[in-house]
Amino acid sequence: FLILRRPPRSTLFPNTTLFRSNGEIDYAICDNALAKLNKTYYPNLNIDLAVSFDQRASWAVRKTSPLLGEAATKWHQENMTSPAYQASSKRYFEISKRTPHGSILSVKDGKISHFDTLFKKYAKEIDWDWRILASLAYTESNFDTTAVSWAGAKGLMQLMPRTARAMGVPPGKEQNPEESIKAAVKYIAATSRSFNAIKDENERMKFVLAAYNAGIGHVLDAIALAEKYGKNKYVWDNSVDNYILLKSNEEYFNDPVCKNGYFRGVETYNFVKEVMSRGEVYKKISKDRKSTRLNSSHPSISYAVFCLKKKRGGGGGGGGG
Repeated sequence: FLILRRPPRSTLFPNTTLFRSNGEIDYAICDNALAKLNKTYYPNLNIDLAVSFDQRASWAVRKTSPLLGEAATKWHQENMTSPAYQASSKRYFEISKRTPHGSILSVKDGKISHFDTLFKKYAKEIDWDWRILASLAYTESNFDTTAVSWAGAKGLMQLMPRTARAMGVPPGKEQNPEESIKAAVKYIAATSRSFNAIKDENERMKFVLAAYNAGIGHVLDAIALAEKYGKNKYVWDNSVDNYILLKSNEEYFNDPVCKNGYFRGVETYNFVKEVMSRGEVYKKISKDRKSTRLNSSHPSISYAVFCLKKKRGGGGGGGGG
């Protein structure tokens, strides 16, 4: 038999699958659909072991709503074998939500990507270090201008089509690198205004990155929760970031201060950490190149290469998708 343990209810990581993926628990039992869904986020999960025979799924409606039950049954019968249903099923339960990541362009020359000039040009408009903007692009698309996420986000900065339109990207230009960066910077500027109460620029950047990944609403919910529970609502690390995680816990996403419901916060939590830490690595590489033009045998450069390789092995973040 299997001995299972459940993480404590008070944990800051309420998602049991995260514990399983990190190796903190050996097994977790869940239904097949949930297992398949989580496999797309955590490729190292093994979901091959079945512990029961197949179960029938049913609709449940109120006794006073027979027409609703009939409509649901009819929809199911008509759509189960349709191409649209099969495509939707594959999108959510088979296609990986991870973006494969590679190394930077040239450690020796201090080049991060083919788009460094564009990052430098547009980062000035939001007073960001261009290497943080580059790190955001890497996390989103691995610098692949043709990337399309499982959710439909496109291009270097992985903007959803509706967002791209709102930020002025011409139809058909979503995968143009300059249009993508320019639109992303406009979106970042607009998002940043929602967090003007956060005076520390570095802290505000983390909130903006979280909103870039999750949407402003879920971040505002996390801020409201942090304030309610006596934490600093103007600090991301070890404060608001804990509550973005807890938004997948019913006790918290049903809290009256939450206006946007359930959210799988672990993706955003990891996204902010990845973008910021990789940005620091990029800064180190660029700084060392400017001062001494050191090659990869120098300890600080070797450490940077190690960090990037380690990140690549663990997969990338979610972004628009």
